[in-house]
Amino acid sequence: MIITWCQSYNNTFNPMKTKMSLEFDPSEHFHDFKIEIRPERDDAVDISWCLFVFVDGDELTMMCGIPYLSNKAKLVFHVWNRENTVPENADMFNRFSTKAFFKDLIMPAPQGSLCRYGEPFRGGKNPVIKFEAGIGSEKLLTDVSPFIEVLTPCLPCQGMCSKYMCNSACNLNDRTNYVFTLQDTNLAPVKTHVNETGHLENKTLAYYLTVKAVLGSGLEATSSSSAFYVDDTPPVFDTDIMNSQIYIDVTQGEFTPVNYQASTDTIKAFWRCYDDESQVADIQWAIGYTVGAEDLQEFQSVGREMVAENKTFDGMLYHNTSYFVSVRCINGGGAITQWNETKGVIVLIVPPETDDLNNTLPGTEEFPNEVFPKDARESKDPTSIGMTFTASEDESVFKYDMCIGSAENIDDILPCQWVGINASGSAMIKDGYLYINGFKARPLSVMQIQNNSINSSVDMSETFHMEPGRTLFMTMRVCNEAMLCSNKSLGSVTITNNKTKLQTSEHGESIRVDYDGFSSRRKKRDIPKLSVTTPDGLMPGQSIMLQPLDVEELTTDYRADVALNFQPYIVNPTETEDMVERLLFKRMRSILYSFSITPVGHLPMPGPLNITIEGKQEEDEVSRISLIYWNPIGQQWMLSYRTCDGSEGITKNAEGTQTFFVCNTRSLQPNTTHRERRFAEGSFFSEETQFVVAVVDKNVYNSPPVLLSPDVLIMDEDQGTIQYSLRAFDEENDVIEYYIEPSFNVSDINGTVFLTKTGILLYTPCRDCTGNEQIPVVLQEVQRDHLITPVHRLITLTISVTQLNDPPIVFMTQYGQNILHDDPTEPVLVYLEQMNAFNTEKWSSEFSATFGAYDIEKQDLFISVSEPLHGRILLSKAKTSVPDLEACPLHQNLTTEPCGNFSHSLPHDKNTLSWIYANLTYKQNMSSSGNDFVKIHITDSLNATSTVITIQFVLMESPCQKKGACTPKRNYPCRSVHRAIDFDKNYICTCTQGYAGKYCIDEIDECQSSPCVPPYVCYDMINGYYCDCPADDPNCVLRAWAISLIILAVIIVVICIILGSILLRRRYYKNKEPLLLSWRFREDKNGKVDIWLNQYNTAAELSAHVGERLYSTLSLKTDKDYDTESQLSDHEIFLRNLLAREDIPYADQKNVDTESKLSDHESVADEDADIESKLSDQERFSKSILAMDGNKDVDTDSKLSDHESFSRNLLVREDEQDIDTDSITSDHERFLRYLLAREDIPYADQKGDIELVNRF
Repeated sequence: MIITWCQSYNNTFNPMKTKMSLEFDPSEHFHDFKIEIRPERDDAVDISWCLFVFVDGDELTMMCGIPYLSNKAKLVFHVWNRENTVPENADMFNRFSTKAFFKDLIMPAPQGSLCRYGEPFRGGKNPVIKFEAGIGSEKLLTDVSPFIEVLTPCLPCQGMCSKYMCNSACNLNDRTNYVFTLQDTNLAPVKTHVNETGHLENKTLAYYLTVKAVLGSGLEATSSSSAFYVDDTPPVFDTDIMNSQIYIDVTQGEFTPVNYQASTDTIKAFWRCYDDESQVADIQWAIGYTVGAEDLQEFQSVGREMVAENKTFDGMLYHNTSYFVSVRCINGGGAITQWNETKGVIVLIVPPETDDLNNTLPGTEEFPNEVFPKDARESKDPTSIGMTFTASEDESVFKYDMCIGSAENIDDILPCQWVGINASGSAMIKDGYLYINGFKARPLSVMQIQNNSINSSVDMSETFHMEPGRTLFMTMRVCNEAMLCSNKSLGSVTITNNKTKLQTSEHGESIRVDYDGFSSRRKKRDIPKLSVTTPDGLMPGQSIMLQPLDVEELTTDYRADVALNFQPYIVNPTETEDMVERLLFKRMRSILYSFSITPVGHLPMPGPLNITIEGKQEEDEVSRISLIYWNPIGQQWMLSYRTCDGSEGITKNAEGTQTFFVCNTRSLQPNTTHRERRFAEGSFFSEETQFVVAVVDKNVYNSPPVLLSPDVLIMDEDQGTIQYSLRAFDEENDVIEYYIEPSFNVSDINGTVFLTKTGILLYTPCRDCTGNEQIPVVLQEVQRDHLITPVHRLITLTISVTQLNDPPIVFMTQYGQNILHDDPTEPVLVYLEQMNAFNTEKWSSEFSATFGAYDIEKQDLFISVSEPLHGRILLSKAKTSVPDLEACPLHQNLTTEPCGNFSHSLPHDKNTLSWIYANLTYKQNMSSSGNDFVKIHITDSLNATSTVITIQFVLMESPCQKKGACTPKRNYPCRSVHRAIDFDKNYICTCTQGYAGKYCIDEIDECQSSPCVPPYVCYDMINGYYCDCPADDPNCVLRAWAISLIILAVIIVVICIILGSILLRRRYYKNKEPLLLSWRFREDKNGKVDIWLNQYNTAAELSAHVGERLYSTLSLKTDKDYDTESQLSDHEIFLRNLLAREDIPYADQKNVDTESKLSDHESVADEDADIESKLSDQERFSKSILAMDGNKDVDTDSKLSDHESFSRNLLVREDEQDIDTDSITSDHERFLRYLLAREDIPYADQKGDIELVNRF
């Protein structure tokens, strides 16, 4: 089954899924799977992106509606088991695994492959050189408008495509969207035909645009668009929408049509236009100061959106000014319709004035005293409140709201309610209803739903009942049509009753209110009296009210159900005694009485308010009387003496009374820092507050934390790091921090431990460690108040590490070092050449290695090895001794035991482990190729199994004979697993010279070209041939004419030599300068004789030449380099032969000593008789060459023979200084003189000289 689904990021769109059953097994053969994402157009406007799945070219599934994918989208290929199923392991050597094979997969195309693969639009072997376009009535047809060339693409100059009209300015990585235009098409929008009823009917015609891509090779490919239509009618605007309010004020919401707006930087409008034929393709809008103008914003496209806004008009829109929007609608055929809005939107920036409004507060009255502020009033009715109002002179005003709050400009008691338009009227809350102009407008429950629309579980009650002493601030909100509003304060109203005590400061002096507490009706004991005294510096008329609170006041349900978060400031102490601040936790023993104090108009005191408790005090050793107050914001009882500065806010007087200093009673977290800040800013008592006189414990209650989470942790050996969250409870809800007991040394445990302050414990046992660890942990309170002493609790946390049997850890070494991968399950690849009888020189060495395992629990270990299919393995006897893991020996081999840095990976000392290891040798079969596997695993006595080691022997096919070599024809090197699978697919044989054929089996016959000249015939050799007489005529070369020709050639050569010598002598006598010559000759294997003559200008040059040759010959003799004789010059060979003659001394002192007494010729003559007999025929021939001059011309100056002159000239130095005595003559020079004096020693002795002598 093929399942295709699409799920967008963050589930922006609903997931989609399609599935289709397959009629074949996809695992049996290779199949061509293709995923294609392309747009599909059902009409001229709407485009839907679809995902297609093809199998072997057939469309299998289609899923449309997927999001558009940009060119940066990435394709991720992922494979997983269906339902995450993993089969059970039945074979230890073959663990579960699966593989996916891809054939001819190219992702992406190789760099430079502009001439890619397949047809155009999918790439091609040749580039696209032009595009043609036409129009037809069906796909792939051009019957309406034939093909014409529309554009020529730009081709980069790269790779194989450089030969086709390339352009160096083109970039291979650029993506280009081509746009072209077809003109003079004359497409009709409709066709008139007779319908089934016999009436004429217009039928919309559909056309298809077809594009043809032409390759450089001439191949073509075509593709057609979806259907498009011709529309010659313009779009239409919806007049009902366009004639209403189309402007939206963004300050009032996202979709509230208005004629006025308060936004000073944004104009937003909406519209509706449509086109039934070709649909709306584009919409443009403009904004101007007059109808149809675009001087504020020119026409801009918004696509097909029916709403638009411009937020860039900051500082450009003016108060009480109109602005107009114009809209253009363009259909799919390009027709335009424009609507110019004529009403416009008026911008209002200034809020309305409220000074001309007259208001009263019905049901209220002035205080009996002249109080300040002067607009403060009182009301005896806690369930009713209201106001009256008159019309405003501002014509833009259209809305009046009534708001009631606990402070100015706050509506937390009655959220602002629309109670009138710009006309006189009244509004009143009474009996659970809102009355407007004396009529019931709506119940409080309706306003409650409006104000709590987010919360669907609102209590549908209609109660409005205020506490005595509550001050209500009345506000009237006046708004214009742009919803710019101004608030007018109507004054404050304080709820009073007949128990209320009011005191007013006439001239700013301190005032005092006394309360005896008799109204509390307590008769069993005396009630302590109290007095409330304000500080000096009051404003004239500033007043306070003391409100005694009896059971009736304390048990009444005070509510303002129309408000969302109304909190009464009076509560019943007996029902809220557990709602206390931290310092009062479990300290309140009894409540004596309760009262409230209200500053009229919420005017703040200029200093702390003093409350003195008089009379007999109910105190003992453990309790005392204290003054506490209710904080409606924090919803808790708090100590009143902690509301001022950092000093103690209580004073014990001499007469046995105590005075409490009260400041801000609305602080949530009183602490020293905040109290000092409030005192410095003058934030003193300013709001109505409920107080109680109570008996409390002297000592603050505090209990140590209690651990809730278990104190014993259990984990497995080598489980890794365990993360454990400690949870503790504190009765007082104090913050708890966690610490390891400071005296505990964490280095004493077998592992590492870390504990955060929030209770997160991280413990990592050491490797292979087991047992119990006990860690002391402190549960420490953190107190924010210095009056509370923090306490702690010490607990012991036990961590139990359970022992598990660890499997043996495998290794495989060569030369003592581990050769396994970091992931030991990865196969060890061993490349071996196929062993054939014809490629013995290529055979690989046998693979040998040492494998084994060690066990942490020191159990007995057992080796299991699988048998290969294409070879055999040899195993040595397993060893269980501890290997020597120190430095590796100097001479290592493949099976050297583990050594050197192998020990770096051991978890423990080698002597604490049990060992087993053996040597493995693999011997491959003859002519076998492919992948051969040997798998090894080791088990312990508890049946724990190690990781399976897989050795993959890649037996690489080697069909190349006669020393032919493997050559890749793809990207796979010859040393690759691909060579073990299919040699012919990926490789070829490169033959050595002389052989050819697919596998170099065929020997090349070089005689096929008949290279030999008759009478010789050609004999084939390996990479060569030779010419010789036929087997039946071995002496074909010794014919009479051939022998005569050879003799004639020899005679000509001899004559040339004689003539050359004569000419040289005559030149010498003519120039009166000696002519110094040396000559060499050589005979090759074909009997050809080469002769070289070298001329020297001076005897010194000739001497230097001979000396250099002699020196190089002596050096060759010393180095015993006799293998390079073919590289020696003739002269070097000659000198070398001389040195080999034992009868010729290099430096014979006996001869040298008498040399000065004899002439050169006499010295030589004395020894001629002895040496002559020792000369070979070749040497005699050389001597005859040197003595060819029989005339023995005499030099009249020196009276010396030519031979003597030649010998003497060799010894002449370059500075022309004659050598007179032997004392300054070196052995080398004497040796040269001696040699030159010997006429029986030839100059060059070479191979083949004897044959040449015979021929002469």
